[in-house]
Formats: sequence, structure tokens, C-alpha cells
Amino acid sequence: MPQLVQTDTSPYGLSGGTIISAGANQAADAFVFYPLEECSGVTITFANLTNSPLTLTTVLAGLPIYGAITNVAMSSGTAILYSGSYYYPQP
Repeated sequence: MPQLVQTDTSPYGLSGGTIISAGANQAADAFVFYPLEECSGVTITFANLTNSPLTLTTVLAGLPIYGAITNVAMSSGTAILYSGSYYYPQP
């Protein structure tokens, strides 16, 4: 069965998150990187992206990045890594 985001936990299927800040190198099992303020020197590793990791000079506050995120490193700023809430539907 395919995994689906359980949307009754929140509008985005979010089940929690980790706040990361400047100098972070955080392993994750996340699907949204959400910067609370401008972040620079951001490197995001994705589980399902061929040319991973993605390196960005700057990510503006409020600009979410979605994907199967396994690691985030950044030199400055503050962001939230949101994990998902999954369920397997019954046939």
C-alpha cells in the first residue's frame, strides 16, 4: 500500500518538527524545510533526488522546500524541519 499523508492531524499532515539554527548539520526524516528567517549556506540532502544534495546560497524566510529530506546543513539563519504523519489506508 502507498503511504499517504494523514491530513486530519494538521492541514499539512505535519506531526512535529525540529528547530535548527546557524551552524546546524542535522540528520532528519523530514518532508518540509521551512525557514523562519533568511538562511544562507544551506545544503539539503534528499533521499529521492538523483543529484542530491541541493546547495543554496540563500533561502528566504517563509519559502518552504518540500521533499524526502534526510539531512540539512546551514551556516546562518533559523528554520524548522517538519516530519510527516503517515498512515496506511485499509482496503
